[in-house]
Amino acid sequence: MIITYPIRLPYVAGAEQRVVPDALYHQSEILSGSYPMGKNRFWHGGVHLHPADRNTPIRAIAAGELVAYRYDDTDTGDELFEKASYSRSFILLRHETELGQTSLGTSKLVFYSLYMHLRAWSKVKEKSGEQAINFLKKRIPERPRMKNKSPLIDKQGRPIMEPAHDETVLPAADGQIQLGTDFSRVQRGDVLGYCGSIPDNLATPSQGIHFEIFFEDPRFLQNPMQAIWGKCWLTGSLRVLDELLVKHELEVDPEKPLILVEDKDKDKDKGGCLNIQTEDKKNWWIEKDQFVETEVPADLKKKTAARKAYMPTGKRLIGYAKNPVTNAHTLEAGTLIVPWSRPWLIAGEFQERQYEGKLWIQIFKPDPNKIFWAEKSAVKYLSDADWKDFRKVEEHGQFSADGFMDDEGLQRLIQESQKGRTDTKTVQSDKDEMVRHVVTRHPHRVEQSGHRSAL
Repeated sequence: MIITYPIRLPYVAGAEQRVVPDALYHQSEILSGSYPMGKNRFWHGGVHLHPADRNTPIRAIAAGELVAYRYDDTDTGDELFEKASYSRSFILLRHETELGQTSLGTSKLVFYSLYMHLRAWSKVKEKSGEQAINFLKKRIPERPRMKNKSPLIDKQGRPIMEPAHDETVLPAADGQIQLGTDFSRVQRGDVLGYCGSIPDNLATPSQGIHFEIFFEDPRFLQNPMQAIWGKCWLTGSLRVLDELLVKHELEVDPEKPLILVEDKDKDKDKGGCLNIQTEDKKNWWIEKDQFVETEVPADLKKKTAARKAYMPTGKRLIGYAKNPVTNAHTLEAGTLIVPWSRPWLIAGEFQERQYEGKLWIQIFKPDPNKIFWAEKSAVKYLSDADWKDFRKVEEHGQFSADGFMDDEGLQRLIQESQKGRTDTKTVQSDKDEMVRHVVTRHPHRVEQSGHRSAL
């Protein structure tokens, strides 16, 4: 799923970045609309956006279903705002995206985007072309094309059919909450409205919108499908191997010094291992516990000087095709990796091997594009799919230690919208009740009951 800003930013040529932030970034989260707590120290689930150009369209951030909307024909006030009117119009969208598949199933995420304090309909209804509000669409089924109230006929005498399509319709600007059950999906970039008046000042409300993204179900924080996406990093140090080296049993004469292979990299640390050659002219690496360093005395008859030698500790040694010490490495905590294993992959897409009595898997390290082997039980990691920086917070009273509280009106509205897809007979007063603390009242009024929130 592609997600974009609710305010379209211009693309510019340049090597550093394609989108240059405008005053939007400097004029959001002002004192009246910061996240996650407003200036009155109550929970504030979104931010107030104040684009430099107030005539910039507010757009859908992603494709999704219309949960509900309301458009007032003119701005109004309430008992809290007697001196100035403000914009009560809003749109609530539901988005669902797949985050990848694992052998446990498909990982999905449902989230909502809320656009509040949109400008009244009477002030935007004349906009046309690309500036016209077009989020509301009806599905028109296939039907005959008509002319003068009669269907058009082709040469074979059959009616010329008009394909099924979505047709933009005007929102009901009656100040009532409308459920989105009977409308087509909203597409990313559709124009939802324009900045209205935010009730943040009793005398002169700010011009902008309240924008919010929230999740109804916090279970996504548990990553139940154990998906991996985005960045993936080790949470602890990990011993890895370049190769799973096979042990070879070598027979040598314990009375004779070992024959060393010419060392072309004398300055390179070998980790105390020796590279030897057996009688069959094969080269092997042995570890330092299998030999002792000694000195062969000078032989005056053969005119040879004293020299260093390495004697085997027994007649059977364990040899490796590569140096077992330099074959091993340690990846520190925080190293970016990709573990090739289930459930992220399915059988046949990765390798698992028994090695030294334990199960080993492959680990891919993007920098420097290298594959290692690691003991499976020792691989501990997190990825962006684990939502590391998200936390679940629960509140059970009007005030608590941190002062955060959720608005039950949003939850009821979502639940009613879901039920409404099979039963659309909802009394208007009930719909008003659903969002009375979100839209129809001052946004900082709260109920004297328990609240619960997921961050």
